[in-house]
Amino acid sequence: MNQRLDMPAPVAIKLPATMAPLPLPPAERARLSERIKRLLKERDAVFVAHYYVDEDLQRLAEETGGCVADCANAQNCVKACPKDIPLTESIAEVNRQAWKQALLGWLIG
Repeated sequence: MNQRLDMPAPVAIKLPATMAPLPLPPAERARLSERIKRLLKERDAVFVAHYYVDEDLQRLAEETGGCVADCANAQNCVKACPKDIPLTESIAEVNRQAWKQALLGWLIG
C-alpha cells in the first residue's frame, strides 16, 4: 500500500537581526530574581546556566547553589549536574516515550 502524505509547504520565518532581550528596570530585575530564588528553594531545584546566557542569569545560578556550565551535549550536563541526575538515561527515556506515543497515535489515529 503506497500512501502519500500531504504535507504543508514550509513557512519562512524572518527573525529579528538581534535576539537580545530588552533590559529590565532594576526593580523588576530584583523582583524576578527573588521569585526565582524562592521557586528554586520550594522545588529543591538547581539552576544551571550556560556560558552564553546573560550575566545576570549566570550570577543567579551561582548565588543559588547552581553553576555555569557548557551543556552542549548530554555528557557535559552529566558532569555539570549538581544533583547527580542520570541525565542521559532520563533524556533517552523521554525520547522513547515520545516515539511510542507518536507511533501509537499514528497506528490508532
